[in-house]
This record gives sequence, C-alpha cells and structure tokens, in this order.
Amino acid sequence: MMRTCWLTLVLFLAACPGPTDGFDDHSVAKLATVADYERLAVTAHGRAAGKFVVTGFNTAQEDIRYLDNAFYALHDEWYWFRLLNGQRIPGRDGIVPVSDLKFASISEIYGWAKQQTTLPLDLTWVDDGRLYSPRFYELSLTITPRAFGLGTLIHVTATTGRPERWAFQLEFTDLPTHAELVRYFERLAATLPPELADQVVWVVRSPPQEALAQNIEAQKLPYWDRIIRLKDLAAPGETEVYNEGLTAGRLKLIASGEPYNDTKPSDILILEDVPDLLPPAAGVVTSVPQTPLAHLNLLARNRGIPNVYRGGVMDDQELRDLARFRSPVIIKASGSGELIIRAITESQYAQWLQLQRKSPVAVQQVDVSTLPYTYDLRTLSAADSDALRPAIGGKGTGYLGLLAGAPTATPDTLASITIRAYAEHLAPFRARITAMLLAPGFGDDARVRALALEGDKNADPTFLQEFLAAHPVGDVLGDLVRAGGLKAELRAAPIAPATLTVITDALKAQFGHYAVTQGLRFRSSSTAEDVEGFNGAGLYDSNTGFLDAAAQPNAGDRKQDVAWALKKTWASYWSLEAYEERALENIDHLSGNMAVVVHARFDDDKELSNGVFLLTLHDGAVVLDLNVQAGALSVTNPTSTQLPEIDRVTLAPGASTPTIERLRASTVVPAGTLVLTDAQLLETFGRAKDVATAWLARENAQRPAAQRATTQVLDFEFRQVPEGWPALKTGAFPPRIVLKQTRSLDPGLRGASAAVLALPIPKDILSRSRKIERKTCTSSAFTAVLVEALTNPLATPDMGHAVDAFTASLKLTFSQDVPALGVSEGDVVDVTHLGLISATHPDAPTRWGLVSTLASGQKVTRVELREGAFALDGYSGAELHCTTEVLMSTPIEFLQSLL
Repeated sequence: MMRTCWLTLVLFLAACPGPTDGFDDHSVAKLATVADYERLAVTAHGRAAGKFVVTGFNTAQEDIRYLDNAFYALHDEWYWFRLLNGQRIPGRDGIVPVSDLKFASISEIYGWAKQQTTLPLDLTWVDDGRLYSPRFYELSLTITPRAFGLGTLIHVTATTGRPERWAFQLEFTDLPTHAELVRYFERLAATLPPELADQVVWVVRSPPQEALAQNIEAQKLPYWDRIIRLKDLAAPGETEVYNEGLTAGRLKLIASGEPYNDTKPSDILILEDVPDLLPPAAGVVTSVPQTPLAHLNLLARNRGIPNVYRGGVMDDQELRDLARFRSPVIIKASGSGELIIRAITESQYAQWLQLQRKSPVAVQQVDVSTLPYTYDLRTLSAADSDALRPAIGGKGTGYLGLLAGAPTATPDTLASITIRAYAEHLAPFRARITAMLLAPGFGDDARVRALALEGDKNADPTFLQEFLAAHPVGDVLGDLVRAGGLKAELRAAPIAPATLTVITDALKAQFGHYAVTQGLRFRSSSTAEDVEGFNGAGLYDSNTGFLDAAAQPNAGDRKQDVAWALKKTWASYWSLEAYEERALENIDHLSGNMAVVVHARFDDDKELSNGVFLLTLHDGAVVLDLNVQAGALSVTNPTSTQLPEIDRVTLAPGASTPTIERLRASTVVPAGTLVLTDAQLLETFGRAKDVATAWLARENAQRPAAQRATTQVLDFEFRQVPEGWPALKTGAFPPRIVLKQTRSLDPGLRGASAAVLALPIPKDILSRSRKIERKTCTSSAFTAVLVEALTNPLATPDMGHAVDAFTASLKLTFSQDVPALGVSEGDVVDVTHLGLISATHPDAPTRWGLVSTLASGQKVTRVELREGAFALDGYSGAELHCTTEVLMSTPIEFLQSLL
C-alpha cells in the first residue's frame, strides 16, 4: 500500500489514502520533501499554498492531513467528501457517514446535490453557490475544545526587499489560544521536511489574531519569535492580479478591524485585511497579498469581478481622498500585472450604469388553448422553429435543427409536451406568484427568495424563526414557506386528470414499442432559454419517468410515473438558481413557460462513451473541437485522474478531406487506446457539419443579403450506445452515436436599437461588435459617409476586426461636377460591403484610413480616404475632414474609451 501511494504522488494523480482505512481521500499525512508539497499545492505569482486539516486536535488521536489542492478548493470539502463516500472522520468517531453513496470527485457531488430536494448531513447551499457544512466549521472554529484545526501552508519566493518565507495561516475568524498555536507548530514540525521544520512562521491575519500575537511577543511565550504579519509578505508597489476585469464603481476603503456589513454591489473595495468572506462589491484591491487558495480569491472568481493585490495601496493619498468622498472610479486589472484605478465624473458613471442596464425581455406568448398537449417532433419542420419556439421551448426547437441536418443521429422517438399543460397547471398559482414577486423583501434578500421558492430545508434556523415571526399566516411569503416553498406546492398539486390522460396516451402511442423497464427522460425545454443573448443552459431539471412505474423492479422507481416526472421538471422553472439568472437578464418570469422534450433515458450502463463538442463554421473552415470520455464518467467536470480524450477535426477552406488531430488521450483507458475511432470522429463531424450548415442557411433565409452571416457556432452533446439501446419489446437497435442536444452559441443582440439592427452588417459581425461608428468625411467635391464595426477579439471566434474595422457601407455624394471621374453634382455612389471587393485600413490604429476597390458598375472603382487627404481613381486632393458618431458601444468599450 505504501509503495502504491508513493507512485501515485510521483505521477501527480492522487494523494495517499486516508488513515488506515484504504480509502483514497486525496490527502497525505506527511510531506517528506519540498517536492511533495509542490505536488499538492497551488502556485501563482511566486506564492504557493496548500490547505491542511489537523484532526483529533490536541487528543491522543491527533493527526494532520495535507490536502491535494487540485482536488479540493475548501477545507470542508475533505470532510464531506469522506462522509458522502461512507468513510469516518479520523479523530471524530461520533460523526456517522452516509451509506449507499459513492463519488469520485467534488464536481460529481455538486452535480448530484443540485438534483436533491433534501441534502444529507448538514450540507446546505450558500449565496455564492457553494456547498457548505456549518457543522464542520463549528467543530473547527467555535466549539471548545475544537475538533479540527484548519490552516494553509504558504511558500513565498524571495524578491528584492523580501526574503523567502515558509508560513502557515489560520482562518480569518479563527482566534486560537497560545496553547493551540503551539499544537499547530508542533504538528507541522513533526510532518514537514526537516529543513522546513524550524523555518515555518505564523502569519497573523485579523485584528483579534493581532492582539494574541502582541501578547505572545510581549511575554516572550514559546514561538514568540516565529510570528509575522501579512504586510511582511508584501512589497510596496508590488501588484498581483488574481482575477482580471474592467469595471466601474464607487471607491470604499476598509481599514483593518472595520466592518464589512455596509458595502454595496457597486463598491470598489480597498481592503487592509484579506477576509474569508467577500462582501458585496464590484471589485477588490487588497494591500497585502492573497494566496492562490484564498477564499476571497475563489469568491471573486466565481462572481467575475477584478481582484488584485497592490502593496502599500492603503497609503495612496489620492485613493484615500477619492474613498472619503465616495467618488466613482474605473478599475482595470489585466493578467500582465496591470492595475489602473482612475476617477471618472458622476455623469460618466451614470452613463456606465445606463449602458449596463439590460432591456426587459418578455417571452413571446401564444394562446395555449389552441395548442395540442403533445407533438411528435419528427413530424415538425425546422423551418417553423420561430413559430414553434413559444410552444415547445428552446430544447425542442434545438431538436428540430438536429432533425433537419442529421435525422438518423437523434433518438429514434422524440416527443414534445407543449407549454399548454404547464400553463394550465400554473394558472391557479399565478396570482400568488405575482404577489410573491412584488412582496417587500423578496427582491432585496436572496435568503427570502430561497425560502419562498425552495422552502426551509436548508435555511439558517435563526433567520427562519425571525422570518416566520415577521410573516404571519396570511402573508404570501410566509404562507409559501410554511407550505414548503413554491416548487413544493407546484409538485403537490395534481395534474388535471383529463390532461394527464391525454399526455400519457400520446406517450404510450409513441413509446409503446419500448420495453416496460425502459425509462423515459423528461427534459426541461423552457421558453425562457435559448432566447436572444441568454441560453439558460443547466438551469432546469430533467427527470426520469416510466409509462408503467408500478411494474418497475426497483422500488425507488415505482413513484416515478409520468405525473411525477412532469411536475418535478415543471417546478424547476421556479428554482432559486433559475430565478436569479433570469432576474440578471431582466426576463419577465411569468412570461416564460415550461415545455418538455421526452426521449429514451441514457442509462449509465448503456453508455460506451459520452461527450460534448463545438462545431464552428467560420472563414470558409469547419472545425470540430470534441471532448469525449469512456463510459458515463463526467466529461464536463472531470477529476484530475479522469481526464477526457480531446480531439479536433478540421476541414480547411477549399479542402475536400478533413484532418484529425488527437490533442489528448483519455486517462481512464489503456495507453494507446482511442475512445472514438477516426471513422467515428469523421461520421460525427459530417453529421454536425450538415446540422450547422442547414441551421445557418435557415437563419440567413430570413435576412437581407448584406446581413447574412458566414459564421455559425453550435454546441452539441452526444452519447455512444451499444446494441440494445433503448430497450425494445422486440428487436434491437444497432450500436451507434446519438446526438443528444444542440444549441447555438452565437451572441445575441439584445439592447441594440432598431437603427443598428437595420445596418448592412452581417449578423455574425454585428453580434460580436464592441463599437459601431458612422464616419462623415467632407471635401469641397463630395461627402463620404461610412459605417464601420470594430469587433471584440475575445468573442469566439475572433472575427478579425478588433483593429482593422469592418466597412459595412460607403456612400459618396458629389456636391460638384468632377470631370476626371465623369460624375456630376448630385451623383451618388452607394454600396454595402457586398460592393466592396476589398476594404483595408492601412493607418490603423494610429490614424484612420480606408483603401477600397469597388465592384464593377460603379462610377468610382477605387477609393482612398485618410484624414487630410483622398484619392478617387485618378482624382485626388489634400483636404478631407472627418467626424465620427458612435452608433453602438458596449459598456466595456465605454470604460475603455475613458481610459
């Protein structure tokens, strides 16, 4: 066993098993060498960090576990990973593990937990989307004597003015006694390489820890000379960008010991400490360095806000003055180590806020009374997708796209349960839901929304008690919580018997040839997903149901009849996560409805492989980027030991034969083994190409010629199944690859004005534009009006006009006769990009210029325009004056222009 553990460490694949139980909990009890530490730690900016847990703290059972930080992001993940795999916690025999569960990774647990109505242990979801164990932190930080000691071992490389440091820090809220601090030092010294044992120091993080440190130093208690402060790890002016970003907000400075409870989501925070919790903020700058595993850093990344360390930032008098007056500023942080904090005016800040505000969206409505309850999707046409979307939802219309391009690659039978049944089921609740959405407190507090939507199963007991006292019987929010939440009420209400009969009979007619044990997957197909600029991926539930649930051999399946699966899928429209995402997009919640797509369930034991891929049509090339994993192992959230195969198939412009690149092999199959063969890859490529080509042609058919796109990006999911899927009453399907889902990943154009949407700009360029300008250039003989677009180089794929603008149109209006050109006063040359054979900007980005050749049939065949000069064919001049009008600008582009 010890030899196996050592080999695993060397291969970076996993940590040693937990103490004496043979279970691989991705931790080790000792670091024999510095290399062992480096293998488990996370390193960035010359700093390494590795979390550890001291178990059985200060008892005869005391031990330490150094965590594999590629596997765990937070201390409590080690605790509940063991318990959810049926393993005890060393040094804490009273905690009972969960039986009958088995998980290979933290991401697998997250995926499972999101599908549960009740979580085991004391697990709960917190506002940042984290799965959290309050009990673990009580045992570690608040209960005396503590059961666990939590810390992070840090290594900081030497720089000018700062020596190399090996140090450990505790949680920000931890206030150890001196005796407990001694236990940390002794346990670390006994389990670290000998050359480090006497070097490790304690880093003080919080004001209460500082008071303890000063007392230890004043009395010269043991280890008094092994204490440093976070500022000892800093250097004036040193900058480390942990999370990039560009945003604006009001500057707020919080000195050590000051509270964090009055910050706002629009604040740019300058912090003297590095707390474990991230208060509401638009950006964060700390005056002391953070570790790669700092909670603050992880939370900032989850929220997508800039997070930076700048040594000595609290001493910057200009920033202190700006914070004193709560002035608005721009903050820009880039991976190159750049940090800019610059004041802006109140009017500029107001314009930024206005640009960020998303226009309200209400999903297109239909008269549900005219709809059938179900459709056979194979009888519908993709040409009718726009008309059908309000009835069958985003996933349903995605299947129409699949059927149009690759009808033999989808599940053999596909049903849609339209929104009619959902809308009728929701009708008795609509007045209460409207009252809930308008109720005081609901829109202001995520905890209130969680209670009203999801119920009190994971609520903080104190908050729940206070909430119910403030919302007595008869109050809409209080009544919803007492009933278990809106989702629970929707699931408890019966479906109208006649409606359920119609739906069940239709499903029996379509799926009656399946074996009785073949489960059906009821997949959410909301009309509030795959709308303009918002795909809503992963927000809603899919559930398994059976046409004859009572006949199932597994007792747990016997409750999962059609009504159970339908109502659970419908109710997921009102999950907290789905609500929050729709609210961010300013989508009218009650305008959306839930349709359902039904097909055979993909059972884990019937998956030879599973995967996802992107198919991109762009610049005449077709590229498939595919991730695939053997069996049913997760391909989207793999563990460090279960990495998927990555392949790329490319059809170059003008080529007739695609090429295959094998970028990485799967780590769970024997060396030299492919999950997908070349033939399977090429078959999948051909099918996806056909789907994307038909999809693009269908969308272009509705556009004017000058707005037609040449780029299409589709996201696919697929399963490779053996003979016998799905299970039939008689006969069997052959083994094959099944395309399970597709959706467009092209950006939306929500918020663009009608005037911008009418411009002669191809949709793929317009949707990826960061700025659209109209240039008006005048001379004594003519006026030239051009529309140009600058694209976002970070938008996928890069359209290639980040610097060299795309010229959408050119209009020359002559104000006098020009004999050299054969034009008269009043003549007009008016072309879109379709009439421009070439259009380049030779002086970009320093000065604007355009050189273009026009298509035949125009009075002018070549145009050269530059600030101060022009040439039209053989006619030229030294006077040209240009002005620019911005027709569209993204919020980030606006901030960038202010910089």
